[in-house]
Amino acid sequence: MNSIEEQLRAIDDELKKLEIRKQELLLRKSNVRNQTPTSHEQLSAKELFAGRGDVFTLKWENQNTGKSGYSPACHNEWQKGICNKPKIKCTDCKHQNFKGLSSQEAYSHLIGALRVMLRMFKFVPDKFVAT
Repeated sequence: MNSIEEQLRAIDDELKKLEIRKQELLLRKSNVRNQTPTSHEQLSAKELFAGRGDVFTLKWENQNTGKSGYSPACHNEWQKGICNKPKIKCTDCKHQNFKGLSSQEAYSHLIGALRVMLRMFKFVPDKFVAT
């Protein structure tokens, strides 16, 4: 029989999946309502963001603790058996598969349809961040 902690983790995992699905549907609804922007509009939106185009960060908030911060957007985020968050930080993960900022994500952020706030960093070779 599962321990209470395991049951709570399973519930939290399901809630995260539902929240992601909800945000996807809200984005889809917004795109339908506003009609999909032209590629020119998307490109113009992306040009407003400075920094590396091959990685960007997403803001996260822990509703239980009130903590918040930014983590690199990763294709492997929360994938069972691959992502070891929060035990291992994204920057230390051996399964890093960071997402590059797409024109659609930049545009979605600007019209308020993205589930979280984007943040671009200018990374320099010694791993320090210039803002």
